[in-house]
Amino acid sequence: SQAALREVAEAYQALMIVAMKAG
Repeated sequence: SQAALREVAEAYQALMIVAMKAG
């Protein structure tokens, strides 16, 4: 479903931001 895909994309984006700040 498109909604689920969008949710995954948002979570992935947040994860990358956290990774950049941690790195």
